[in-house]
Amino acid sequence: MRIALGLVVVLIFVGHAARYYQILLVNRFENIVYDARLRLTAPNSLDPRLVIVDIDEKSLAAEGRWPWRRDRLALMLDQLFDHYKVGIVGFDVVFAERDESSGLRVLRQLGENQLRGNAQYQAALKEIGPQLEYDRVFAEKLKNRPVVLGYYFSDVASEDGKGRTTGALPKPDLPAGAFKGKSIGFTRWVGYGANLAEFQEAAASGGHFNPLSDEKGAPPERCPGRSCLPALSRAEVSDLPAGSDTAPISRNSRKPRQAAVTSTPCPTKTV
Repeated sequence: MRIALGLVVVLIFVGHAARYYQILLVNRFENIVYDARLRLTAPNSLDPRLVIVDIDEKSLAAEGRWPWRRDRLALMLDQLFDHYKVGIVGFDVVFAERDESSGLRVLRQLGENQLRGNAQYQAALKEIGPQLEYDRVFAEKLKNRPVVLGYYFSDVASEDGKGRTTGALPKPDLPAGAFKGKSIGFTRWVGYGANLAEFQEAAASGGHFNPLSDEKGAPPERCPGRSCLPALSRAEVSDLPAGSDTAPISRNSRKPRQAAVTSTPCPTKTV
């Protein structure tokens, strides 16, 4: 009888470990142990290698309301990589729409209509036009740099009943069916809001910043349909250049921000 009872207890815990079912009391105990281990082993201080470039009131006062011009964000990338020598940059805002703030479209319309025969105007427009293509400028600064773009998943359905999608997702970490037959708790979504395709193609990768996390506070993998995509923090760690002395950490904030992980102290300032 004692052996049978012991076997039953063992089978119960094996089923829990194999995720056939979950025992809440066991999960709670595991979380208590996990938190205690972190308090004992984690350094009780801020990591100087991680810098949050925040869109705060001071920055808004200097640069104007959000969203900022993409050429200004391109300049920020130059300063972060060329001057401060950051190891990787992660954006947790979405660039889903084109930046028309330069007025280039209006200038081109004038050149095609009222000022079509004005040679001086046409020459000037041809010269300054590339500088006013803010999206192209930003995309060029993303290329060949370890930049991770953020996006989000949603359950919002469109009028046809399908998931509402905008922008382009990065390539999935793993192909469809990689975990077939395995009991793994992935989340599933019908829609997403992502970045313009030219930005995602130019960036190193991308990751979601949905706030849902597991019981230990870690963001889970997401599976829109059948492809598995990583969280923003995990994507940053995966794309960190070899040899970088960095320790990326995910932090929650109600404000949109850009996170720069750097190997040397990087002062937070308006750029």
